[in-house]
Amino acid sequence: MSTLPPLPESEAATLHHLSSFFPVMSSYIPVLDKNDMMDAFANGMHERSIHYRAVVLSTVALGATVSVVTARRHTIEAGYEKDLLRPTPPGLTKELVYTYLTEAKRANSLPDSISPSESSISGIVTCIHLFMAFEWLKDHDSSWEYLQMAVTRAQKLKVDQWGETELRASDERRMFLSTRLRIYWLL
Repeated sequence: MSTLPPLPESEAATLHHLSSFFPVMSSYIPVLDKNDMMDAFANGMHERSIHYRAVVLSTVALGATVSVVTARRHTIEAGYEKDLLRPTPPGLTKELVYTYLTEAKRANSLPDSISPSESSISGIVTCIHLFMAFEWLKDHDSSWEYLQMAVTRAQKLKVDQWGETELRASDERRMFLSTRLRIYWLL
């Protein structure tokens, strides 16, 4: 197995940033399920899977690149002010955001022993997050590179094709398929 890229901060800080993503950004990018992400993090998936580590890093990076003022205004307008965790708490500097981005990019390029294919749902989600983060940072060349990568990976996985077996899937498989469907509609 390849070496996992390090978390730029402690697990507790990363978990805080990860949970801060959902009240602010999940309505814009409704691909990830908060409960699934938090359960996987609590079960140590970020220590076992490079693909999951890449999703965590890219999720934190995307949440941190969004303007706090814009996010706070939208959240207050939506009536969720009491649920808002600060997406960029003190100490999450621009350098730290770029560290999250760099580590997410590196993790996205490594093979995973749990899911060896580079075309995984996690890989697509990571590419979508990197695309959006770089777009927020006005780095259009990088953003288009990751959008192209997300679309290519989605095509390899044939996220737009459904069969009889998918309709009779187990609950866990249905959760995977619902994420796949949300990715299809997002792309």
